[in-house]
Amino acid sequence: MPKLRDLKFDSLNDVAADITRLREQGYDKGGNWNLSQTCEHLANTMRVGMHGGLKPASWFMRAIVFRPIFELVLLMGKMPSGVDAPPDIVPGDREEESPELIDEALALLTEARDRQEPLPPNPFVAGLSLSKWKRLQLIHSAHHLAFLKVKDDSHPDG
Repeated sequence: MPKLRDLKFDSLNDVAADITRLREQGYDKGGNWNLSQTCEHLANTMRVGMHGGLKPASWFMRAIVFRPIFELVLLMGKMPSGVDAPPDIVPGDREEESPELIDEALALLTEARDRQEPLPPNPFVAGLSLSKWKRLQLIHSAHHLAFLKVKDDSHPDG
């Protein structure tokens, strides 16, 4: 199993470039999800953030419990591992790559990058601004993409 990459993205374009590099050059899995599953999860998360569709947690959970955790994630620039996501945004079980799911994630990254208008109420965090939401997408993407290591063509063992 490959060592996790230490990723930090400065822009949503950087996330898209990393996904494209993984797709084109191949990768080794360091976790449970392949590139398609990772992209499906990232796309599901971005879609919910920009378009809604997930039942929100209670106001208490969004404001009192999740908000401080969210602020800590932004401050640290890292997400904890092992936190269960709601079933609606967890990817399906698939071993084969799906170009459509990868393309959808890339399209949603572009939409997120270009988004100017306010977001609908976030189902997890009360009072989330667009700029903080975009920063969260960078951290979330780095967290999941770190489990996929680009194959190195210069080494025979990849």
